[in-house]
Amino acid sequence: MSESSIHALSAGGDVAGYGHVLRSDQVDTSHGPILYLEDITVSFDGFKALNRLSLTIERGELRCIIGPNGAGKTTMMDVITGKTRPDSGKAFFGQTIDLTRLTEP
Repeated sequence: MSESSIHALSAGGDVAGYGHVLRSDQVDTSHGPILYLEDITVSFDGFKALNRLSLTIERGELRCIIGPNGAGKTTMMDVITGKTRPDSGKAFFGQTIDLTRLTEP
């Protein structure tokens, strides 16, 4: 058995793998993108700064976000960093870090 896997014995005594163990400074990208935003909506006093924004960034991929003033670029970054909590949608960094539950330090 490797140290990077979690294993259990089945009823028949066979070893079954359940995943891998990550160090605390690692992000789990084993089953998908490094950044995943799905249907993110953010409103400020009735104004929708983001309306069902979806974005996926794979490991090693580079994306540039451009747009005019008021397009929602900063609001998107605020959701990713935990400064702004979305009204709805999903946001994950790797497989396990739910960005919608972060708080700004």
